[in-house]
Amino acid sequence: MKKGHTNNPNGRPKGATNIDKYKLWSDQFNDLIGSFKSGRSYVYYHIDDETDEVFYIGKGRNNRAWDKTKHGRNSLWMKYVSLIDSYSVRVICSNISNSEALAIESALILNRQPSCNIRCK
Repeated sequence: MKKGHTNNPNGRPKGATNIDKYKLWSDQFNDLIGSFKSGRSYVYYHIDDETDEVFYIGKGRNNRAWDKTKHGRNSLWMKYVSLIDSYSVRVICSNISNSEALAIESALILNRQPSCNIRCK
């Protein structure tokens, strides 16, 4: 092993993690761009930047996850966003059909129960 490289608990050299993270980010980015170009769907989280709380889970196409115009947002989301400084978007999966996105979104909402999603019954 080269000097300065130590093994992580997963057995890979330390430097490999940044490359792996970049590749994962790059693959996800390319999938997202593919979704935009093809009109396919994706599932996303809205995360409060201060608390790291996932406060909303949604599905969308094009720039829906980043749309801050409040068009089509529920009242819980609008109130929450008005009370926080900023939020981030994290795309969970992309380049999927609308029915796949709906199924994944519903399962995630039931599992995580974010504060701004209307409860599924």
